Amino acid sequence: SSSNSSSSHEAGATGVSTGHESLRHARVLLAIGELGEAERVVAQVLEEEPSDETALSLCATVKHRSGELTLAIAIWAELALSRGGASTGRSQIQALLGLARAPERNAGEFMAAGRFHLVRKPALYLELEPAFKLYVARRPLEARRYVEAVADKVRARDRSVYRLAMLSHAWISEHIGELEQAAATLELLGRERDFAADVERVLMLANVYQQIGTSERLTAAIHIYRYLEGTLGLDRALLGQVARCHERVGHGEDAARFERRHLAHFREVMDRPSAVDVVAVASVRYLPLARLLPAFRDDEPGSAALLLLGEEHERLGTRERGIALGLAGEHERAEEVLARSQHALDFAYRGDVARLSGDGARARGFYEASLRELGATELDGVAWIAGNLLDGALSVESAPDSQEAGARLVESGHEASGAGQHDAASLHAVASMPAWRSRVTAALEQRVEVCPEEPRAWRRLGLAHALSGNEEAVAECDARAVVLEQAQHQDRQSIGHARAAAVYQFGGMAHGLVHELWAQREPIGTGSGGHLPLENLHGNLSDEMRRDVRNVFYAVREFALVRLRHLALGIDDYHYRFKVTKEDEESGGRSAGLPTALAFLSVFIQRPLLPRTVATGAIVPDSHRAMMVTPVGDVDHKVAASYHWQAERVLLPAGNRATLAASAALPRAVADGLVVYVATLDDAVRAAFGGDLFA
Repeated sequence: SSSNSSSSHEAGATGVSTGHESLRHARVLLAIGELGEAERVVAQVLEEEPSDETALSLCATVKHRSGELTLAIAIWAELALSRGGASTGRSQIQALLGLARAPERNAGEFMAAGRFHLVRKPALYLELEPAFKLYVARRPLEARRYVEAVADKVRARDRSVYRLAMLSHAWISEHIGELEQAAATLELLGRERDFAADVERVLMLANVYQQIGTSERLTAAIHIYRYLEGTLGLDRALLGQVARCHERVGHGEDAARFERRHLAHFREVMDRPSAVDVVAVASVRYLPLARLLPAFRDDEPGSAALLLLGEEHERLGTRERGIALGLAGEHERAEEVLARSQHALDFAYRGDVARLSGDGARARGFYEASLRELGATELDGVAWIAGNLLDGALSVESAPDSQEAGARLVESGHEASGAGQHDAASLHAVASMPAWRSRVTAALEQRVEVCPEEPRAWRRLGLAHALSGNEEAVAECDARAVVLEQAQHQDRQSIGHARAAAVYQFGGMAHGLVHELWAQREPIGTGSGGHLPLENLHGNLSDEMRRDVRNVFYAVREFALVRLRHLALGIDDYHYRFKVTKEDEESGGRSAGLPTALAFLSVFIQRPLLPRTVATGAIVPDSHRAMMVTPVGDVDHKVAASYHWQAERVLLPAGNRATLAASAALPRAVADGLVVYVATLDDAVRAAFGGDLFA
């Protein structure tokens, strides 16, 4: 990585410690879509510190966003175990509930831990498991009497089982609506010296107080959170709860303060960089400003602006101020600040500022100066900056074939006009530095090793080889680029592919993720198809979900024939297939109904969904014209997963609006910027495909 010679303290000007600098770099790379490079940086950290939780979390984020869900889940599970997440009272209760719901997997003294592994159940699970079987069988009063009997039996001889029995008693009361009874149980437990300061107990009590919702109870919940913050330190995951409490008792300023803290913490957990992170990383490692703009603007409201104003701005190093100004669109001021140094990075960013201002010739001059100043080992910077120079020769209009265009532009004396002259100048900038050609080629070769699926990287490398006259290497690079470009085009035109927001359970803890659903068709005799045979359902689907998928298929087929007949031509000339990915665990539930409907509709009308669209919701056909989207559970986890995956929109049933608004797990700014509420399939179609389908 490039050093910062203009000021030895600038790398730490925004609080970057050497130990976390690489992970901050990886987080910024993730935000700009550099998954391969981010994974490489994280892997280097894990080689030295295999148990680093931040690095493991970032690695899971890379896997989730790249679709490697099995690895992502494995890492999340490892993190949950290392943090002791499965040992808290609520998670133990959720684990017991899971055991009761899946008796075929968890009968006897052992329970399933993956596909082939069994682990012995803790003794307290064996004591209380029958109660949760009663609860699942819709006999909650009997379940509560059972845990009460267990608590009386073990009170003196096993305090851990007694504690969990009392917490279970309160949990059952809470979930059958007897909130005052739940509060009384938890208050009674708190009168015992062993459990007066039990964090799990007081957190459950605060949650019950919030549900009761009277001014007195809400004030009591606030006192609990204040006590925790003053003694043990408030878990940042509770910031949303505190914000909601203050809001409901009319403490507007306190509510807004805790909501801001909640948003900042949530973004950190989701591995989103702040504006401070973006500027700090860019000040020591060159990253093109045009690529950083979305990440800079995505920051929590007001943070980016603070970098440009007052004391916060003055605390930044010179280069950081210039970068912040450039990202904020203050190009003249950015140029003025960056011109104070003659370092390679400052030349590169001056080139970016000129490029953003539309002055391509001036940008090339700064990029050339930057390449000359960069050290011989700074290949990352060389690849990016040389890429800036070579990109002009890669436009579709002026250079459809990089081998022919590159060779022709360099060898012909650059006689072309307009865009061609610009391309020639860009190539000439590299060609005129013979000593640098080998470094540029080495840097670009490293780039394709890290990002082998990026066609532009191969195009750039092909041009670099063309400048050196290596025709064989040029041909190889072009061939790779063509294949990858075709694959990218197919991916963008993925007809029949939909993304579903889902939830899985680990150790009693819910975790959201985004996975794919695939619908496909195969031709059959004219008018003799239009069916989804049972054998054409693929993936690890529950029996209930298999029925739901077929029901959705036939309902959406009729909907398409009536509402979109002008697009749904020849439906009956094909048979159809459907697959749910992530098949090492069974998929079930009705929340996949909406994404399933969108996947089938995509095939029927031969149009892909809008990019980065995620959906969840159950489908209820009222008629062949009216298809309702009905509420589902765990919506806060599903929206959080969509945000983590970097979705641009998540379609959510309108009936879940109140549930999500009341959730303290998700900052309102995140939901407001991401969620599209849909009440009918018509609404969902407009949001997922664009508003012109019904025209």
